[in-house]
Amino acid sequence: MYYANPVPCAGILVEDQGRMLLVKRARAPFKDYWDIPGGFLESGEHPVDGARRELLEETGLDIRVGDFLGIWMDTYGADAISTLNIFYRGQIAGGVPRPSDDAVLLGWFAPGELPPNIAFAHAPLVLAEWVRRVKG
Repeated sequence: MYYANPVPCAGILVEDQGRMLLVKRARAPFKDYWDIPGGFLESGEHPVDGARRELLEETGLDIRVGDFLGIWMDTYGADAISTLNIFYRGQIAGGVPRPSDDAVLLGWFAPGELPPNIAFAHAPLVLAEWVRRVKG
């Protein structure tokens, strides 16, 4: 029997001085669009661990994971693979910020200054929830 279950992904909205970190994607899908750092979980990997791993790979930053932000469904790639996207808030704990792996650029954005070209259908919803919480 085959189940078309969604693939789990995790990410962190890294916050610093009222701004949030986004990465500009180096690859398709959504090449050159801004995205929330994160990615696919490995087999048996806890979402917090996967999110921290992905952040380190994409940004060079070690992240202290904070509050759970929420879960959003979406699809990925030309095959429209179903994804289950788990997000947290977080703070920088160490490292040197640098784009790497799937990112070509890092950018810090305030709630009212988010870029228009955001990757994936779920990301604007995640960002809207972040803005709602930041503004209280």
